[in-house]
Amino acid sequence: MSGSAQDQDQDLYTVLGVPRTATGEEIRKQYHKLSKDIGLPHLKGLLNKYEALGDLADEDTVKILKEKIEEASETQLLLNQANEVLSDPVKRAKYDAELDSLTPPPPPEVPPDIVIDCSGMDLGRMKEADSKVASFVVDNKGGPVVSINIDWERQPVWGEIQVKPTLGTVFPIEVKVTVKATTAGGRHRAKILVNADGEVKAVPVVFTCVVEPVSDTTYTPTATPAYTPSPRAPLSASVAKTVSDMSRETKGRVLTLLLILGVVLFGGYLIHSRLAYVDEISTQEVEQATRSVQQTEELPNQISESFATQNATASRLDLEGEISAFARNPAAFVTIERIGAGIPNKEEPWVYYGLYEVENHSKFSWVTIGEGSGSEVGDFYTSVALPVPDNDALYPGGVRQLNAGEELYYGGAAGWQAGRICIDVTLNNQTANYGIEKCFNPPIEMDLSQYVHITARTLPTNNINHTGLLEVTFEVDKEIPYLPVSLGEITMTPETDSYYDYLYQQDPTDSRVLVMSQDAVSSGTTVEYVYLDNNYQPSSVCINIGDAYAANGKVCSSVQ
Repeated sequence: MSGSAQDQDQDLYTVLGVPRTATGEEIRKQYHKLSKDIGLPHLKGLLNKYEALGDLADEDTVKILKEKIEEASETQLLLNQANEVLSDPVKRAKYDAELDSLTPPPPPEVPPDIVIDCSGMDLGRMKEADSKVASFVVDNKGGPVVSINIDWERQPVWGEIQVKPTLGTVFPIEVKVTVKATTAGGRHRAKILVNADGEVKAVPVVFTCVVEPVSDTTYTPTATPAYTPSPRAPLSASVAKTVSDMSRETKGRVLTLLLILGVVLFGGYLIHSRLAYVDEISTQEVEQATRSVQQTEELPNQISESFATQNATASRLDLEGEISAFARNPAAFVTIERIGAGIPNKEEPWVYYGLYEVENHSKFSWVTIGEGSGSEVGDFYTSVALPVPDNDALYPGGVRQLNAGEELYYGGAAGWQAGRICIDVTLNNQTANYGIEKCFNPPIEMDLSQYVHITARTLPTNNINHTGLLEVTFEVDKEIPYLPVSLGEITMTPETDSYYDYLYQQDPTDSRVLVMSQDAVSSGTTVEYVYLDNNYQPSSVCINIGDAYAANGKVCSSVQ
């Protein structure tokens, strides 16, 4: 077989689909992968199966199989030649020299150089229902870009973007950002990602939704001028003069009127006193009943009253000082911690949750919790959480628990995926607010090697497409806390391409038939199978495994 570059219609690197910088190991793996994809032994096995049927075989099927075998044989021949030359260092060096003499050196590749005219967008303070529009420009100062995508890292409810032009990779690109402050008070953040051929740059977008401040006016009573009576004659002298001028009959009438007036005034006094007493009793009863009701209220109402008192007596200096101190040392005012396993959701059994707790230790300010990032934060479970108008907030002393999805089972070879949990909180009062973010990685709580073990042995097979069968028995400890255990890549020694990277299991309805595996095992004993070709006899086998809250590992066994 000739390895001369002059005899090739296309160079051997192109045949294998590898760059000229590929290592010997990369070339070997690519050769085995392409050979397996062609599936020449599989096609030959199918042809033998149909030809064994004799006259019963479908002629069209046999003809198609022969054509496919001929095409696959030609492709396999090219792969064999490429592997033979490029896997031998001496032959490869000679081939590279010939290739260089025939092919002019390509011009140096200039990578794209994506330039964004801003490092971030801070839209400042916005009142509820306000909207602002800002924009930035994305340009390319380097080589061509194959593809570009501009979108939110995680779509916020308050923001929209518009990209012009919308198609292709024509630069410059204008990105217009519209923000509508229709969300809770506090500081809100999101990122716009610019992905050009895999190179990602982020543009943060930040704004603060301001809650209307409470009026801080102080009531000052207006001074009332002192009353000064106008000068007049003494009352006793005037009365004496009037009485002396009256006749005896008139004097009697006056005395009678005075007596009646005295009785009326005294009776009025008694009635007023009784009414006042009744009113006092009613007020006392109402206050007592109110106190009784208040004593049976939940703790949030007590916290609300305490906050109202503290906040109302705080000066502007107190309020501003608390926000400034929070910015310097957030943990002294708001704690965010993972406190343990979360609350399962029966409708989503493939998700494991973690329970997180946010507590407000401030004196004058309330806390709002943002949308979070990374893995989506699940339902809120509140132990002590006090709402304020148009906000979902925590007053001082308030605690809120968040149920966040940490581990998600995708099924198949994808297995378990861990989510990074990021929780945004903002401390607010009438003068200012400040936000922080705290992120958590799900803990590694389990060593899979303590729970999963395998044994393996080879078996004969009557399947005409294969020459053998590897039986792998999984033993999974019943005490394992998380299920299922996902199964991934299979490797065997000695290294070869004479086996299929697929797991099979017995059909539940017919144990004589093997069907594709679910690539996962539960507690107890599970048997899986791997087909072998070309009379291959492995000496050992390893299978990658994964689980929630565990570092992905590998289980291995010698083959009996």
